[in-house]
Amino acid sequence: TPALINIFPNVVEVIRRDFEHLQTCLHIADSLLLLAPGEFLQLHGKSLADLFNLVLGNVKDAGTLMLCEVLDTLLTIRPAEGAELLESTGLSYKMISMIFSGEEGSLVQAALISLFARQCAMDPARFMQLLSRAQQFVNSNGAPISPAFIDACVERVDNLMLPSKRSLVGIALINLLVSNDPQHLQKAPDVINVVVDVLHQQRKDEMLPGKAEEGAQTFSDMLPSEGYFLDLTSIEPREEEAETSRKRQLEDSDPLQSVNLGAVVASKLQECATLNGQGIYTEMMNTVDPDILAQLQRFTAS
Repeated sequence: TPALINIFPNVVEVIRRDFEHLQTCLHIADSLLLLAPGEFLQLHGKSLADLFNLVLGNVKDAGTLMLCEVLDTLLTIRPAEGAELLESTGLSYKMISMIFSGEEGSLVQAALISLFARQCAMDPARFMQLLSRAQQFVNSNGAPISPAFIDACVERVDNLMLPSKRSLVGIALINLLVSNDPQHLQKAPDVINVVVDVLHQQRKDEMLPGKAEEGAQTFSDMLPSEGYFLDLTSIEPREEEAETSRKRQLEDSDPLQSVNLGAVVASKLQECATLNGQGIYTEMMNTVDPDILAQLQRFTAS
């Protein structure tokens, strides 16, 4: 592993020349994060950020979605360290700008949103600080961008075909609703609607074991057609099996995947009521469709 880690700067130089071997280079970065995340980030965190910066915003949607898979690995395996690396190198601000620029495809926007949803789910206070600092990089006319981020989540959640990513967005949205900002509270109908939809999907998946694992499993799988990617069938079967095993172990150890979303929603709504007072909270919840509210109450009571 040390020998593999030490060649990584050469991988960055390959990308610096052109994107012909993009998928292979991203696969190497992903593998090193899975094999030895601590050592890799300590020795070559800056080089990894350089790789991300070279690719982000400079390739087609397929390439960006592949990059998002590596970013997702980073933020899953090293949440705090990964978030700090992305912000300290300016990549977080670049990603936020891409969400709001209107120049990215809906799938890329959705993938980027899910990466920030993970950060918000893990540490909502830190994420709100990030959005505050990112405001200067987004053409918001001085207005806070957190309400706009809520809108983006609501608008793009249906583009996420991966149930685990939709769940992250649900957790992030309910976290963002715990606020005394009227602009956040006004988003309650949309937030609750998304959360209930995610809870319905989770319930269906629980009733159909194995069904949730079918279909799209990575961001790249979200693409509607084939032919975007280089052929990686030259990878040895044993190596591919080990890689798949490491990915599965990472998914299984992800604390956000074992969260009881219904319980989280109930707890966060109680926080919102305590923060704002029962009168304002009741007024907020009265803006939610009664049928949706009834479904939410069944989920949070179970």
